[in-house]
Amino acid sequence: MSAADRPLASGGTRTARARPPIRHETATPPPLGPDAEWHYTQLDRLARVLQRPQPFERFLTEVLEVVRAMVGADAAWLLRDVVVDADRVHVVAETDDGDPSIPSGRPSLALDGPSRDLLAASCGRDRPARQVFAREADRGEVARRFRVWARMACAIRPTGELPWVLGLDRRTPGQPWRPAEQRLFAAVGDRVGQALVQRLLVERLQDELAARGRVEAALDDNERALRLLIDASPDIICFKDGEGRWLKANRADLELFELTEIAYQGLTDLELAAHTAPRFRDAFRGCVESDERAWASGGMCRGEEQIPLADGRFCVLDVIKVPVFHADGRRRGMIVIGRDITARREAEAAQRIAAAAMEHSGEAVVIIDRAGQVQQVNRAYERIFGRVRDDVVGHPCRAMPMANIAAGLEQRMSVALARDGRWSGEVPGLRASGEVFPLWMTVSALPDASGAISHYVTVAADISELRQSEAAVAHLRQHDPLTGLANRAGVDAVLSASLAGGPVPLQVVALDLDGFKHINASLGHAVGDRVLIEISERLRRLVGALGHVGRIGGDDFVLVVDPRRHGPAGTLEERLLALSGEPLRSVDGDLVVTWSLGIARCPADASEPEALLRCAVAAVNRAKSAGPGSWRHYDRAMTQEAAERVELAGALRRALSDGELRVVYQGIVDSARGRVVGVEALARWHHPVRGDISPERFIPLAEECGLIIQLGDAVLRTACAQAVAWLADGVELDFISVNVSGRQLDDPSFFERVGHVLADTGLAPQRLELEVTESVLMGRPDQALRTLKGLRAMGVRLAIDDFGTGYSSLAHLKRLPVHKLKLDRSFVSDLPEDAHDAAIARAVTALGHSLDFTIVAEGVETAEQFAFIRSIGCDQVQGFWCARPRAALQVSFKDFEGPIS
Repeated sequence: MSAADRPLASGGTRTARARPPIRHETATPPPLGPDAEWHYTQLDRLARVLQRPQPFERFLTEVLEVVRAMVGADAAWLLRDVVVDADRVHVVAETDDGDPSIPSGRPSLALDGPSRDLLAASCGRDRPARQVFAREADRGEVARRFRVWARMACAIRPTGELPWVLGLDRRTPGQPWRPAEQRLFAAVGDRVGQALVQRLLVERLQDELAARGRVEAALDDNERALRLLIDASPDIICFKDGEGRWLKANRADLELFELTEIAYQGLTDLELAAHTAPRFRDAFRGCVESDERAWASGGMCRGEEQIPLADGRFCVLDVIKVPVFHADGRRRGMIVIGRDITARREAEAAQRIAAAAMEHSGEAVVIIDRAGQVQQVNRAYERIFGRVRDDVVGHPCRAMPMANIAAGLEQRMSVALARDGRWSGEVPGLRASGEVFPLWMTVSALPDASGAISHYVTVAADISELRQSEAAVAHLRQHDPLTGLANRAGVDAVLSASLAGGPVPLQVVALDLDGFKHINASLGHAVGDRVLIEISERLRRLVGALGHVGRIGGDDFVLVVDPRRHGPAGTLEERLLALSGEPLRSVDGDLVVTWSLGIARCPADASEPEALLRCAVAAVNRAKSAGPGSWRHYDRAMTQEAAERVELAGALRRALSDGELRVVYQGIVDSARGRVVGVEALARWHHPVRGDISPERFIPLAEECGLIIQLGDAVLRTACAQAVAWLADGVELDFISVNVSGRQLDDPSFFERVGHVLADTGLAPQRLELEVTESVLMGRPDQALRTLKGLRAMGVRLAIDDFGTGYSSLAHLKRLPVHKLKLDRSFVSDLPEDAHDAAIARAVTALGHSLDFTIVAEGVETAEQFAFIRSIGCDQVQGFWCARPRAALQVSFKDFEGPIS
């Protein structure tokens, strides 16, 4: 701080400062005229001091020292900002501290009367004022008081400021200021004044520059701080000029629009759209439109904008635009501030969805505050409980009206809510009408930000229909939907309940309808269902309240009775068999359905529910093998037989994979020409332990186990390949015959598989003959007919095996696309002695020829049988008397000349 800028102070005592003694250039200053050279030397010295660059305070002190020496004064002093009528003046500099009236060491001092007069005189004149004392007494008093005998002063008037005063004191008595000294002082005062004015201007300019530098530095600091603040803001901030060109933008704005590596300043929105990702182009165009709306409005505008992000989502901005105008109305610039409100919008959307979900929920929802006052309920609450929303909201009441609450339920609910924050369970709900209904209720505690529970949410569902459905499902789980009888699970439940206390006398009867599948096949499933319903009613009436009736399969029924109530077992069996002979009223015509019975007794046969039922089923299976309308009691051999069948089924499966099965061939002889014209391929099984197993045993087993298709395909492929080999060796073979099961005909892909076998082996379709039993054809007439027609169209020959044992009608027979009828061996075994068999043989042969069928007699074992068959015109003969089944290498194709061993 310069001397001119030191603050004013007042008071205190004068403090002497150590200064060196005053040294004069000469003891007595020379007069101005003769010593003009000295005079100009001093002025030159003064000029050098005035021009020397140095600090302001030092400059003032050195000027005073030079002036004091030039004029020959004892002291020199300089005052600033002098006010004539003031009581104080501001001392800027002085050369000696011996003048009590111009004291040093403090910035201001009080003026006495003579000093004030001198200042008034000097400030009012252009030249120095010489101190004149009016009276000698005054001079002596001042001299004694201040030790000042002569004083001169002159005013320096800097432009625009209060005058400064340069003063000199002389303390030597009797030496007043001479005119030459006064003129010199006047010249020095002018020069000092000019230099002082220049230095003041320089100092003022330097101060102003320093002040401006400080202001600019402060502005720079403020700008940097503001920039840091703006860049630190998560909101986007942008400044544009009146033409829409970007001036500055913060980091959040640049990162959002991917402009951090682009020189964006001076570019408009549309120009920036070409420098950033294409997905921002629509957003920049929208910015131009919203800017124009803000300019047009003349004030702040606010709106939302969606900015696409790289991951396909959108950032939602709450944008504020503030246009700034010049005084004449021209556009000056625009401030754009955007806040990311994506999370808020998502939260609001989630809240709306939650509110909509609550309102449209099918379950009753109640929100309760911590004080137990209902805050909100939904429409389902009104519908379920029959209460109006306005009667509930705002009232302290129970969340869900309940009736007959179990003891301790509320306490358990409170404990669960405190421990887990959740409770759920079934409670009895109470409607406004007083109806009690089952209610599944869930109560959840909702904590606030501090973790304290603020609300409870109760959700309740009316489970009346669910409980009814469960009851219905439970009933269906144990009952047959067609007849209403107990199903397998229901029968198990009855047996379990009956035997829960231990074995008791009990009789389980398994009942299986005979030939029921033919009713479905010929009359349709609707008729079959009516038959089942009527039979169920008959059995229910027969057993009455003294037993239970169940249906455990398609046409399988079970009766659980107490023999002590129904009398001897034979009585029940007789009544059941007598009932089966009655015609059915539910079907047009006199349809009679018989059934077979299997009976198991507790505790004689078994004492467990599952074992009893298994014994009864084993017994009915044995009864069915004896023929329709039979019944059997269970014995342990049946279980053994069933176990053997299970074991044999596994062995058959392994035999197919291990190659234990083989194919043998039996020749078929032309009865007229007496030679073998074809062979029939027959499957044989040689078990490594059991030995040879009869086809009558393993073929039905393959049917039951689902292995017949695999077995039939293997025989077909083997037989076709062997026929091709024979033909290649020159054997005259008209055909090779292969048996086909009903399961194979039911398989939709059977037709295609036959074609693949013929193509793979190279056998002509005309040399393949497929045999189908009459019973198979009758059980599935429509499906069989479609398959047979397809095979015949392919060129394959077809034959009906075991003809005469089924129930085929002549009308159905003429529709079948077959070439051959094979008369069953049961009609040949007693020929020619049995007249009835002879008549049947003649009739079948005549019938077949009339339909253009080839007739084959099976089971010919004697010369008499052969002679009779040939005499009635039967075309071909097959049997042991002609040829036995042999391996391929053992088959003879020589002309037939008699029995073949």
